[in-house]
Amino acid sequence: MNKSKCLFMRLALIIGLIVQSALLQASTLIDGLYYDLDTSNRTATVTYEVDGAGNYASLSANVKIPENVVYNGVTFTVTKIADKAFANCTVMESISISGSVAQVGNLQWWKYKMDSSELPFYNCTSLKRVRFEDGVQPIVLGSHNYGGTSPSQDYLAYNKGLFSSCPLEEVYVGRNITYLENVDYSFEANPQYYGYSAFYNQPKLAKITISPSVTDIPSYLFKDCKNLVNLKISGSLVKIPEHAFDGCNISSLILPNSVETISDYAFTNNVGMKSANIGTAVKIIGNNAFSGCTVLADITLGTSLQSIGNEAFMSVGSLATSWKSLIFPESLTSIGNKAFYGSGLTDITIPNKVSSLGESCFAENKNLQTVFVGRGCQILPKNIFSGCSSLKQVQLSAGLLTIDDAVFANCTAIESISIPGTVAQVGNLQWWKYKMDSSELPFYNCTSLKRVRFEDGVQPIVLGSHNYGGTSPSQDYLAYNKGLFSSCPLEEVYVGRNITYLENVDYSFEANPQYYGYSAFYNQPKLAKITISPSVT
Repeated sequence: MNKSKCLFMRLALIIGLIVQSALLQASTLIDGLYYDLDTSNRTATVTYEVDGAGNYASLSANVKIPENVVYNGVTFTVTKIADKAFANCTVMESISISGSVAQVGNLQWWKYKMDSSELPFYNCTSLKRVRFEDGVQPIVLGSHNYGGTSPSQDYLAYNKGLFSSCPLEEVYVGRNITYLENVDYSFEANPQYYGYSAFYNQPKLAKITISPSVTDIPSYLFKDCKNLVNLKISGSLVKIPEHAFDGCNISSLILPNSVETISDYAFTNNVGMKSANIGTAVKIIGNNAFSGCTVLADITLGTSLQSIGNEAFMSVGSLATSWKSLIFPESLTSIGNKAFYGSGLTDITIPNKVSSLGESCFAENKNLQTVFVGRGCQILPKNIFSGCSSLKQVQLSAGLLTIDDAVFANCTAIESISIPGTVAQVGNLQWWKYKMDSSELPFYNCTSLKRVRFEDGVQPIVLGSHNYGGTSPSQDYLAYNKGLFSSCPLEEVYVGRNITYLENVDYSFEANPQYYGYSAFYNQPKLAKITISPSVT
């Protein structure tokens, strides 16, 4: 081979490589979709046909993003869907995104107001079904933010999730989802700057399927999807994060036995939820997890449950026509403030391991009729059963030490109560400077309470009272200073041990009995029988 021929072949090879490189720098059409091909890594990014109206105007209604594409005999792995890839594609009705795709969209973080036309699925006005197919790696989603702190009040108008302009009806999640995050504004701390989620506020989204491959989903993922009725979660999910299904309309919830934590507000305000099977592995139910689920009247709690958070089931079942008895598992140790406030409970059995009960946790349950408190509970906190106007039967166990203020306030159906011999204090000393009513008293307005037993015990029982403590107008002490049972029509009392009073340091009971309403049983016109035990000295 002569030198000129060799030189020609080398030149042709170089030109060929240059031409090929030039071709690959432009988008390449393969099987109906355009790709940007990276020859160094042999990866492909799905991109748009045209930038603007008419993008993918002739595309099939049902789109499938493959795991691999082949160009000139070379295989490329599809790893990304670019910004604007399907923007203004109004013919696409469904899309299946393969497990090889690691990223959809970029993080658009700008300082000023803008529209969301950069999003990969912007103005896909026919897109109803999305499938993130099963895969090993999480899929990372971009979002649309303006990121500046002013005007921060406009974040909902300008910060958009990935599918914010799509009328989604069905979503399949086959792997973990995460978000591209700005270094100064994490998603966890600032979800509002990420449009809350890819699927936030989808009014037509009715069906969600979460695959056994999924172990974690981000918070707010399906928040305010008000038509979401059908939710299927399989196998591996460990945690339902904050606000994940807040404001949805799931009718029947069944959680897999992999779930260990239901976070704050996870299912709050699912107004159509009628039944919930929590799963056997759940240990923690967070604050407001099911609050506002007003027709939820069939709840099955798992055998691993340890903690129920504040307002977790607030108002649950309050509008239900019937209520299935709720059974607390023996594993339960704590119930938070207002956990079941205003709910539809008809009977309560608090297990023996429960040592912490929050204030008002069962208050205003108008249908509650029977209560059993286990021996692990030492304090009945303020207002725990207040306003339970149908409550008739109360059984308190030995081990109880304190009955706080307003515990049974406005429990107008209770006719008798037995206070265990372990109880050391009933009520607090309410010593204020001005006139007030006596609604803080533990048995305030118990208008049916006729029989009280202070069971035998070793230690004296200390009673609170209701005082205004000031010296002016002292002539009103009988109007405002009340004894413990001042609003109860008592007929029979059993005293099984010594009684003393909580005393104000400046006004002792002995010197100023009028400031204590004179006594717990002062001026009881129907009290006909008193029994004082041999234990009383």
